[in-house]
Amino acid sequence: MLTLSHLANLMALLLGERPETMQLIARNLREARLVASGGRGRGGARQEPRHVANMIIAACATDQVGDAAGAAATFANLEVAPSAASRQRVRRSVPVVPPRVMRMSEPAVIVPRELVFATRAGAKFGDVIAGLVELAVDGRLYSLLMSHAAEFVDRDLLRAGADAIKHAPRGGRPAATTELAAKMAAHVQTLIDQSAVYLKISLLRPLPAAQIEFGTRHEGEGKALLRTEFELPAAFVANPRNAPRLNAWRGMDRGHRVTVTHRTLLSIGQAIAAEEEL
Repeated sequence: MLTLSHLANLMALLLGERPETMQLIARNLREARLVASGGRGRGGARQEPRHVANMIIAACATDQVGDAAGAAATFANLEVAPSAASRQRVRRSVPVVPPRVMRMSEPAVIVPRELVFATRAGAKFGDVIAGLVELAVDGRLYSLLMSHAAEFVDRDLLRAGADAIKHAPRGGRPAATTELAAKMAAHVQTLIDQSAVYLKISLLRPLPAAQIEFGTRHEGEGKALLRTEFELPAAFVANPRNAPRLNAWRGMDRGHRVTVTHRTLLSIGQAIAAEEEL
């Protein structure tokens, strides 16, 4: 896993922020014990997926460095909206179908099994982000994106490759097959880069809320396979001590939405995986 300093610098690069700002946010989280601490330099404490999740949330949930820890704690504790969780259908060995994606006039959309954990009743936003970080680290997120990108593969490229393999001279088929595999891998990577398949994590303010969406997009039309919304826990809203903060949030006119995508998660996952190989 990455040290906190390494993670902060990586987040600055991915989000286009100043490294100094990310380092201050990291320090804020360390003082609040929302990230691992201890050691210095290469010997610094390694950040677990939940710590990486807190860093991602803190970087996106506030404009004020001093509020980073409070914002991270608030957003991490957002829960799957009860109105969505209560209407989910579960079938044996088949993933959950989120109600906001289903329409009576359309066939049911099945959530990829790798993402079912993000739809369960009571799931917390911070835990879900940590789960997505784990998927990115062990390669399952990339595999998921690749499997859905197959729907948009250039059939002409596929046919040309199959033709080249078929008509390759004796002994030349392995080379032709390898060449096609390389072209297809590059093609699928381009589809992922262009977000033909996408994963979006959105944080909304001033009233804290969040949304995670996974789906496909082709010729301007999107198809959501997962759309899960997170909101403040009922107990938080019902607690009289939180009334001043809730009123302050609700009294703000200007809304904010910050979105990070699969690209950020994949980059973090690759950096962590590379570090673990050293």
